[in-house]
Amino acid sequence: MKKPKLFEMQVIKTPDGVLTPVYKDWEDWHEGYDVQMVYTTSINPGVSKGPILHRRRKGLISCIIGDVSVICLFDGILETYNLSSNEKKFILFIPENTPNMIVNNSKTNEAIIMNLPNRAWHPDDEDTIKFKNWDEYKSMHSSTINKRE
Repeated sequence: MKKPKLFEMQVIKTPDGVLTPVYKDWEDWHEGYDVQMVYTTSINPGVSKGPILHRRRKGLISCIIGDVSVICLFDGILETYNLSSNEKKFILFIPENTPNMIVNNSKTNEAIIMNLPNRAWHPDDEDTIKFKNWDEYKSMHSSTINKRE
């Protein structure tokens, strides 16, 4: 089982603003990852999306507006990865079969994330399992969840 990985993204200041390359197929940090879909999703202030589990789908997630925490369950431990649209930008690789939840840390502003999964959503191939909360996930799986400090 692969662990989620956080990668710093390049930020290029231009006379017009800022260019942030999200994915280049020739870079080796993503280990040959093959993007098959790109989408954005918004998360209302103070709202959590998930937990959710994609059994076969991997994802590269970045926050393009706002400040979010992505909580992933790996090896029985909840790990938090902070992503924001600040000057220093990161992209998080989430392996397949890794339960995760995205939390908008702002109580007043919407957050927008971008996901570049390697398995595109298709109505004939549902790969998603949604849970109301981590307790529901725990009750459906035998692993013990501990909070890592």
